[in-house]
Amino acid sequence: MRVSAKGHTISFIADGVSLSFLDSDADAFAGGGIGLLVHEGALSSNQIHVGAS
Repeated sequence: MRVSAKGHTISFIADGVSLSFLDSDADAFAGGGIGLLVHEGALSSNQIHVGAS
């Protein structure tokens, strides 16, 4: 799974599925942050990296 943000576009790629979203608002993605969604069970992660690519 890979999520990236560049300018006003955020993109997601996983298992051959690619999604992109464009937010033209002047404050788009200005505050930073992370959101995790778990449908069933639990989430475990050794590492979450946030930075420039």
